[in-house]
Amino acid sequence: MFPPESGRPSPWTLRLLVSAAAVVITLVSLPVSAVEPETCFSRQHQNAIVNVRQALNRPSTAMDARVVRSERDCVLACCSEEVKPGAKCNMAVFNANKHAGDDNCFLFHCQTEQDCPLMKAQDGINTYDIYKGE
Repeated sequence: MFPPESGRPSPWTLRLLVSAAAVVITLVSLPVSAVEPETCFSRQHQNAIVNVRQALNRPSTAMDARVVRSERDCVLACCSEEVKPGAKCNMAVFNANKHAGDDNCFLFHCQTEQDCPLMKAQDGINTYDIYKGE
């Protein structure tokens, strides 16, 4: 196909470009859960932290720590990663009071709610229960 002599795109080319743009806009505007097969939900506990000493005394509990940029990144890490091989993350603690470069996101695998008891914490520390669904 040759371009029209006027230098303007043909009506067919314009329709193709508009259709492609519509597909891209639709994909970009969909929530992540609509594109991925698994959806992640969270329930926040403000000013609460896992009693790590009690939690890690349970043989079925696992914990991993890391540095993240935001509270949202901490929740997303828990939603998409394992704490250790075979142990999916189901609880995340974000500590906004940590200094830059220090671990501020703590991911837990708790077999039951009793395995990771919560206790009161200072402002800036929030814990999230993570639920996954299809």
